[in-house]
Amino acid sequence: WMIVATAALSACSLTPEQKEREVERGILSDPATRPMWESIKQHHPEEFDGLLKKIASLPDSKLTDSAFMAQVGAKWVIDLQTENVPFAAQAPAANVLALTSADLELYQSLRERSVAECAVLSTSGSFQGDTETDRMTKSLMSKRNVAFFDAVAAGRKDPQGYETPSDADFGDLGSAMVDIGINDRSMAALGDMAALMSLSDEEQCDIGVAVNQAVLTFPEDKGAEMAAFLLAASVDAP
Repeated sequence: WMIVATAALSACSLTPEQKEREVERGILSDPATRPMWESIKQHHPEEFDGLLKKIASLPDSKLTDSAFMAQVGAKWVIDLQTENVPFAAQAPAANVLALTSADLELYQSLRERSVAECAVLSTSGSFQGDTETDRMTKSLMSKRNVAFFDAVAAGRKDPQGYETPSDADFGDLGSAMVDIGINDRSMAALGDMAALMSLSDEEQCDIGVAVNQAVLTFPEDKGAEMAAFLLAASVDAP
């Protein structure tokens, strides 16, 4: 998630401001994740500056620990997203569905590359990744997060008053998931975390794929309403 120019930062002659600029240069140096960090910098400049200050103040022993830095960056992004889910869930249809499409692309890629990570994403709504996360996955995570922060900005500017989906809408969602190929055992686990966690990684992953794919089969207004509901509900999930 983050590359920090530790050699430059360890120079005692750097001022705090210079250290922060070196941190920013390092963070933006990875092409796979640069779009996400640029989006955060654009939409959340105060929070981004706070992150730079936090990292610049770390001891060299932490700055040179790539696993620790990856964890710091991933947790910071997840926390920022969690705080802003309510705004993303009020974004106009085009933004909410763009986020759903980006989610689907990430799920489908993980289904092929790392079913275990896909299962974590499906059951928890996020996964942090680490130093072993491949470049394609990092790029798709970055793309997904750009869509998220774009939705946050749009939701703040033009909040939508989405209705809660009806029982019939949820029935249509379930039918679409069955048509996609979700088995009865997986369908029965929806809404029951204990049952969901008893599923195999493949089954958990397939649910994540199918939910997003099913939403995108709906007409735009109905799809946006369902996507917004599911997004808003994700912060209350256990």
